[in-house]
Amino acid sequence: MAQLILSQAVTQYTDGTAQLANGTNQLTAGTASLAEGVSKLSSSNAQVQQLVDGSNELTKGIEGISAGISVQKLSDLKTGLASLKNEINDIQNSKVAENLQKDITNLSAALADLQTEKLNNFEALQKTKAYQSHPDEQALLESLVSPSSSLVKNINDAATDLQSQITSLNKNLGTISAISPIVLPGASGAIDALTGIKTGVDSKLLPGAMQLNAGLTQLQSGLVDGASKLSDGANKLNQSTAQLNTGAQTLVSKNGELNAGSSKLASGAAQLTQNSPKLLDGSTQLTSGASQISDGSGKLASGSNTLTSGIGTLTAGATTLNTGLTDAKTKLAENATAETNAKKIASPLNITHQDKDNSPENGVGMAPYMISVALFVGAVATNMIISGTLSGESPKNRRDYLLARIGVNGLIGLGEGVLVYLAVHLLGLSANHELAMFGFTVLVAICFMFIVTFFNTWLGKAGAFLMLILLLLQLGASAGTYPLALTSNFFQKLNPWMPMTYAVKGFRQVISLTGQIGQETGILLAITVVCFILLSFVGYRKAKG
Repeated sequence: MAQLILSQAVTQYTDGTAQLANGTNQLTAGTASLAEGVSKLSSSNAQVQQLVDGSNELTKGIEGISAGISVQKLSDLKTGLASLKNEINDIQNSKVAENLQKDITNLSAALADLQTEKLNNFEALQKTKAYQSHPDEQALLESLVSPSSSLVKNINDAATDLQSQITSLNKNLGTISAISPIVLPGASGAIDALTGIKTGVDSKLLPGAMQLNAGLTQLQSGLVDGASKLSDGANKLNQSTAQLNTGAQTLVSKNGELNAGSSKLASGAAQLTQNSPKLLDGSTQLTSGASQISDGSGKLASGSNTLTSGIGTLTAGATTLNTGLTDAKTKLAENATAETNAKKIASPLNITHQDKDNSPENGVGMAPYMISVALFVGAVATNMIISGTLSGESPKNRRDYLLARIGVNGLIGLGEGVLVYLAVHLLGLSANHELAMFGFTVLVAICFMFIVTFFNTWLGKAGAFLMLILLLLQLGASAGTYPLALTSNFFQKLNPWMPMTYAVKGFRQVISLTGQIGQETGILLAITVVCFILLSFVGYRKAKG
């Protein structure tokens, strides 16, 4: 029965592993489709970007429409329409055209009467004796009383033109009277409609466009983040699916071994059934062994009691030992009362102090800084006062020029170093390394001298001014008065590039510390050599020119 159940279970397991393998294959295909969909989703970002751009343009267009419609101008226009309507009514009510027509009629009648009067006067003139007796004056007299044809013609033409204009005015007034009841309300309605449009654009359309723009931007951001996360998840799912597929295939490949093992297990179960009587005999022996273990545990309990008793004895011995040590301490306190024993107990060690540094007072600590300042100031002063050669003649070649600079500035720098060394010792300074201090003082003096000489030769007065600026910068950046950490960030960054920085460090070593000035000496020598080489080219060309 057990063999049958085991066989069925193995069969179900192998069928399940096969189904699992098929499912993992389908899952692998699905993850590929998922990856393709994620790729398409990522590519749709460009279309969403177009929507965002279009939304931005729409918002700008709506803002332009809103800015182009002025509520104040619409209100003024509506007020103007009302004024125009009133003026049209006033014109219609004033009967201007009718009055003008009457004036023209009266003018025509007056003109006819004038012409008739002139004709009557002319006929009466012709009948007079004066007219008939003076034939030479008849033309003049006729011109005085006869009507002017040109004047009459101009007056008739003006009256005709005025009559035409009055007719046109009557026609236009009729047209305006017919159209104004239709046009003016329509214009007023159009203005009201534009005002409503302006209100709708500002209150609804423009905020809606802005919300749409914000929503599209948020959609794009969420789409990008979501696509990235989905892509990462799809990649992880693809990897996990590949591992799961590999595991399923491995399980399927092990089905044969499982079937073989289950067969062996069934065979073993049969053997177990056959050997069950022997197993029963073994269980009897196991029961006997358990009895023996019980007897041994009793003996073990008895031994633990003995151990407990021994622990009590050990505790009593420890108490006795503590009492003895206390008595020994008491006796020792009674016997060891001599002064020498007390001193040994109070001061078991002899401490000696030896100060390897030599900075007994503030003047010694400030000496490295002040010596460096004095040497640099001496170099600046020398180049301001002395600029010629020993012979007073101009150098003919580069060799003569260098010898002249060494002969003047070099010797002055050497003498300056010796004088400063002697001066500080006369003031009471004592160095840990006197010989090293003397050599280092001379080196610093020559180095500073050639730095100042080079810039003074190359740039002239501008170089001398530049050296004064360099001196001021070195006062704060060389860490001569205060530690570098207490200065500003500007001077901390400037510190490694200042020659006086290495001069101060070297003087501190030879005066108060161990005399290790290898790095400082090398840097100052390098500066001297570089300035000497630059001086040999730049300075000589300037002196020659």
